[in-house]
Amino acid sequence: MFIITHGIDEPEKITVAFTMAVASQTLGAEVSIGLQGAGATIAEKGAAELVSFPGCTPLKTLLDAFQAQGGKLYSCAPPLEYRKISKKNLIDGMNVVNAETFGELYLSADNILVY
Repeated sequence: MFIITHGIDEPEKITVAFTMAVASQTLGAEVSIGLQGAGATIAEKGAAELVSFPGCTPLKTLLDAFQAQGGKLYSCAPPLEYRKISKKNLIDGMNVVNAETFGELYLSADNILVY
């Protein structure tokens, strides 16, 4: 499981996290990504299209590849509410969860990487 706590204003950190997640999938791992804090900005429709980092695959391409390979996306509800990102404006496949659900995901994960 990858936890992303940085938002679209830090393209290097989120691009590296998604790159590593997709690479892990390619190696056969089942991967989930959890968005917490400012990471919730990635959950909004259209946000991924705004993110790129020189020398790396654009975030939208990585996001599409992640989902195409069965990756699951989770976002914590309070950061979405704080940033006034409504559920109707979330990217397809985004699961909005609470702290308890994140705790369950952490306990069931073999590894957790935080970006």
